[in-house]
Amino acid sequence: LLRANRHSFFVSVLAVFLPILGSLLSLYIIFSYPEITEWIKNYATLFFIGTAFTMAILLTPTTFIASLSGFLFGLSSLVYVVPAYLLASLLGYIFGRHLDKGRLLKSMVDIDNKELLKNTVESNPFWFVILCRISPILPFGLMNLLLPAFGVKIKEFIVAGTVGMLPRTTLFVWVGSVAQNLMEALKSGNGGIGFEFYITSILVIVSSFGLLYLFKR
Repeated sequence: LLRANRHSFFVSVLAVFLPILGSLLSLYIIFSYPEITEWIKNYATLFFIGTAFTMAILLTPTTFIASLSGFLFGLSSLVYVVPAYLLASLLGYIFGRHLDKGRLLKSMVDIDNKELLKNTVESNPFWFVILCRISPILPFGLMNLLLPAFGVKIKEFIVAGTVGMLPRTTLFVWVGSVAQNLMEALKSGNGGIGFEFYITSILVIVSSFGLLYLFKR
């Protein structure tokens, strides 16, 4: 399976670790050059167009962008964040389809002779995408690569993906908007077990049990 999908596997590993490095680099730039935050406030549209591309090419995680946006612009930043996610998803889908070209799904027949994944995606594509997107622990960039490889069509990918992303996006924008300082916003809280911890846990549980239910059906 790995030999047949070595390119997809390599990029998937990058999709997990590259956003972490991108976040650290962004933090360094923001705190080393405070004027950057003022520029972002003055050129919000350019900033969000830029984040759409950085999220699409795996440089910044969505939670980082949502928390930063909430801190700088408040809850109203959802008007900018959601379209940026849509653009990033579209670019990610195109990249994922071009990279994989259906190889992953075909090669899984050898280890999944009942075609469990293929049948689940084909029979419940809308809910499958929602449950994959709703979980905060499933990296945005990784899902951009895997969902097209699993055979999800672009309509379900965009529509269901947006519905699934809204709860986690709203949560982290809100976390950023109530933060007292930038570091607290980017850490997604003050380090304690608070409201955001419980909501995140609920989203992870809903995603996990929902996917198990779909596979069982």
